[in-house]
Amino acid sequence: MPVISSGGAVAFMIAMSSVIGFPLPFALVVGIPVWFVVLVVCFVAFFGRILRRDPVLLRELLRSIVVLICQVLLTFVYPAYLYGFISVEPENQKFYVMLLPIIKIIAKNWISYCLGNKFDLLPQIMIFNVDVFNALYVSSSMQASQSSMTVVQMVALDAVLAWVSISDIQHFMKTIYLLRRKIPAAHPLKNASFIEIAIQIIDEDPQARDRLAHRRYSLAQAVRRMSTSTVRVGGPLATDMNDGRASTRQVLPVDPPNPSEAVAASEARTPSLKLVNGQRSLDRIFSAKERQRFLQHSARVLFTTEFVILVEYTEVIVPFIYTMYTAGMFYLPNHHYYPQLQSFEDTGLTSNLGNVVTFGVIELGSLLVIGYLIQRMLRISMLHLLVFVLDRSWRMVQSNLFLWICYTIQNSLEHNGADFSFAFSWLRTSTEQ
Repeated sequence: MPVISSGGAVAFMIAMSSVIGFPLPFALVVGIPVWFVVLVVCFVAFFGRILRRDPVLLRELLRSIVVLICQVLLTFVYPAYLYGFISVEPENQKFYVMLLPIIKIIAKNWISYCLGNKFDLLPQIMIFNVDVFNALYVSSSMQASQSSMTVVQMVALDAVLAWVSISDIQHFMKTIYLLRRKIPAAHPLKNASFIEIAIQIIDEDPQARDRLAHRRYSLAQAVRRMSTSTVRVGGPLATDMNDGRASTRQVLPVDPPNPSEAVAASEARTPSLKLVNGQRSLDRIFSAKERQRFLQHSARVLFTTEFVILVEYTEVIVPFIYTMYTAGMFYLPNHHYYPQLQSFEDTGLTSNLGNVVTFGVIELGSLLVIGYLIQRMLRISMLHLLVFVLDRSWRMVQSNLFLWICYTIQNSLEHNGADFSFAFSWLRTSTEQ
């Protein structure tokens, strides 16, 4: 289907170029709707019978299509933003740059609404589309900025957003701290991490396990998986999770286990393990509502932390990738066809990309600080959380990074006709000739 839709889009752009002229104005933007329509038609032709029999599947497909439409719109909105940023006076750029977080918030809320309760998909789809796009055009704005105040403003804005994210994690942790105070001083889990306590709760309470399964947070599913796959009788969970010999595959989300298998596994425990688990029991310490609150807030903490780490990671790697890609293109023979590179000499390129690299270094410092704060609060390594997502969703991560970085650079190619001044001077020139 992708081959058919791509072929249809290319054929349409060739036909339009022969009628209107070459380069076709906004060639990529013109081709995307055709590609999208052909893809949907092919999908309906192949799977229409199944979709008619399953209305739930049809509804999910429509939601996914709306998410895809949002991604398509980003390919037009962000380039239009960059054109406006370059066009305004340098002293006004510091005000214009405030549009970036507004665009990002609107796009994120759109995707979040359409995905509904698919919390396990939110980080990958939202961050590696919206945040990657946003970080790319922040880098482009840095390169095009003629005012140092704009760079300072972007850094300050990022610091404010990071502070808000940390405050959200602290807000969820307050309930966990209050509930942990109920654990007696002599209890084996008194000084344990909140994840180990959550594992103990779902190990004792099958209903709590089911409630956690319905939360559908990806890292929360990992906690639930660890509770069924391994019985830990000593040492904090943070030590186990940070053990370099452990494979990251141990925390991959899987389908909910068969209840009979869980019962069989619990019955297979030795008496000594049962004795140790009896000493670690939290059944008499927390009520049913308190256990539910503890698990829900633990899942929210892990979910929010995953988001924060991924956003910071994206904001670190994108400026450096953008810099390397742009610098490499500058020294290629075809760099004359990229308007943003035509006016650069060697010194000008170094100066402009220097702003982007500086911003990337600042973002790296922000990532390390946030990682340190999260590790102190949660007793979980930032690297462990990051590796969990990148290992589990590496296909989506790599494909989105490659797609959007290439699109952002290639969109400015003269052959794509991306003229946001709408002058299209080459068409008038060809007509006069």
